[in-house]
Amino acid sequence: MNIFIVEDDISIVEILKKIISDRGLGNVIDYSLNGKDAIDKIKEFLPNIVLVDLFLP
Repeated sequence: MNIFIVEDDISIVEILKKIISDRGLGNVIDYSLNGKDAIDKIKEFLPNIVLVDLFLP
C-alpha cells in the first residue's frame, strides 16, 4: 500500500513515517509540506492513501 503524507510539520511527518514502517502498514512514497505541492505530487505518484493535515494553512 503506497501512502502519501501532507503535513506542514516535518517532525509529524517523521513520526508518521516511523509508525507506518514499524507496524508494516505500507510504504510512504513521499510527502509534502504544503497543499499546493501535494496536488502535483499526488497526481505524479498516484498513492493508495493520502494522509492529510486538516489544519494545513
